[in-house]
Amino acid sequence: MSNVDEFLAMHADTPLSHAGYDAQARREYYLRTRKLKGRAGGSVDPKGRATTASSPSRVNRTAVLKAAPKKPASQTMEARVAQLKGRLDRLKSELAILVAAAKVRSGVDPKETKKKDDSKEPEKKSSADKKKDAERAKEYREKNQKPSEEVEQLQKQIEEVTEKIEKAREALKAALAKHASSKPRFNVSPNSADGNESR
Repeated sequence: MSNVDEFLAMHADTPLSHAGYDAQARREYYLRTRKLKGRAGGSVDPKGRATTASSPSRVNRTAVLKAAPKKPASQTMEARVAQLKGRLDRLKSELAILVAAAKVRSGVDPKETKKKDDSKEPEKKSSADKKKDAERAKEYREKNQKPSEEVEQLQKQIEEVTEKIEKAREALKAALAKHASSKPRFNVSPNSADGNESR
């Protein structure tokens, strides 16, 4: 005998054994008594909050759909659009009332305000028009936005200092060129302590 057969023979009377299990009988019992239950999903109550399956306000969605007469999708969408338009109109009227009240509180005459023409679209400019506008803007800036006298004085000082720096650079270059052309006076050897040994 194999080890498996010996093990099963030794433990046949233990509660873990499957000796009395009949798979065919178990399947028949399952088929007779099964009650399949779908997933218990949440639903939405009239206020827009999600509810759980255990919530008392849960609505049986399939029963509602079967009981409600079916409308074409376009009719339901049109009804929804009409509802939203009505709500928007109410909100606009309430906003106008609130704005008028705020203007009265702030001391602004509500009749003086101008209404903008929202239907008018802005003009699209061509590149030539844009260039002309840019040139006009540049001319305006140059004419009307002159720098103050302080800024002009500082700019003059900066120019003077840069000229002095250029002159100093030229003088330094000339001195270096003159120095490079002349021979050194002292011979420096690596053995000397002070580095000044004569020839």
